[in-house]
Amino acid sequence: MEFLRTRRDLPIYPWRNNQIRIAADDNEVWEIPDPDGHWQRLLQLCDGIQSDVAIVQTMVAAGVSTEDAEGALTQLREAGPVVAFKSPYVESADDERARGKLEHLDALAIQRRLETMRVTVIGAGGGGSHFLMHLAAIGVRHMRIVDYDRVEVSNLNRQWMYDIDHIGYAKVKVASEYISRHVAGSQVQSFNQKLERVADIQSIVRGSDWVFCAADEPPYQMQRLVNYACMAEGIPSVYAFSQRQSGRMMEVIPGVTGCIDCLLATSDDRSPSFRQLVTSLVLNQFQPDTPLISPTLGLMTSWIMKRWVDLVTGPDLARGNAVLRLDFSTLAVAPVSTWIRRPDCVTCGDHGNADHALWQLVPIA
Repeated sequence: MEFLRTRRDLPIYPWRNNQIRIAADDNEVWEIPDPDGHWQRLLQLCDGIQSDVAIVQTMVAAGVSTEDAEGALTQLREAGPVVAFKSPYVESADDERARGKLEHLDALAIQRRLETMRVTVIGAGGGGSHFLMHLAAIGVRHMRIVDYDRVEVSNLNRQWMYDIDHIGYAKVKVASEYISRHVAGSQVQSFNQKLERVADIQSIVRGSDWVFCAADEPPYQMQRLVNYACMAEGIPSVYAFSQRQSGRMMEVIPGVTGCIDCLLATSDDRSPSFRQLVTSLVLNQFQPDTPLISPTLGLMTSWIMKRWVDLVTGPDLARGNAVLRLDFSTLAVAPVSTWIRRPDCVTCGDHGNADHALWQLVPIA
């Protein structure tokens, strides 16, 4: 038995030649012959509370055959305008704010899952502050925030969570207050500290369902630290990188994908200049200005968050082993680097490459 509900983001209205029409989108429209008004009545019965069995019984009482009623419901479920639930769809007061989102995700169960997930965001600057706002907006209630910076004037051109009154305050404090104001029943832990050791990160992320790494300094080393801690704790993680003309992201899922160290070792194998690049960045200690402006940062973080939602809600989505690049000019997404899980990996394998020269350049402890 299933409980059926029409998608509330799709209008249903009379159409020409005794038809009813569902939706108004250019690429997603259904037109159904309905001279007797039976199918409009069937769609009205799909309110999320009545079961498919009860709907069929009502339609049979109105003169429709059982076969036709069941067949229509099957076609509507498979096509998409009708969503099936395992239990009656009863909205709580908290769902009012998320109404549009619930319709988009097509499942109340997914919303409940987001509400109970525990997500850690490392870095509350440009990328991290946007991730936190997105997580709050989609209903994630349990968050941990890690950063050691304070809000500066230079942050205000792209970090929307902060304003002029926050200058000098710890970013984690402002971010925690933002989430508490915007998410009913939120539980936020903030850590105003600099992360330099794996053990420190492990103690913070332990028990998380996902970790977002939005901190990119020191280069390569921070990603290695977070990667090692998350692999040790068995926690999937997302990594974000930004350039002037593009944004990049990747996810690491323990036991499913290769990890950051698999990627670094593979990159070194493939490119004779990769180690030179790492050496230059580490030794030069270059602290670049952030190349992103508000619109491109918004594009990048929205894209990454959408992919993360798809990963969480869509188990069939291709996962990991690729660095994806979003071109800010064309909005095209393409993999720029791929790799596989390495059996000899120093972090997720048998430690066979523990003496790799890269680990001497970017050591972690």
